[in-house]
Amino acid sequence: MNTVTPGESPVVTPNGGSGIEPALQRYSQEVYFKKTSPEAAAEAFIKELQREIDAAK
Repeated sequence: MNTVTPGESPVVTPNGGSGIEPALQRYSQEVYFKKTSPEAAAEAFIKELQREIDAAK
């Protein structure tokens, strides 16, 4: 045990957080290609993320 040195702990994704990257990419692309406004995309992204978090409880 004296020869083991602890390293950095891994980052843990919170429950419901695993869908954030694909959703963020999807909404970013919708704004970039002018399929939606930044405001509408932000609102939809937050609602979707909240549903993911609520479902994970």
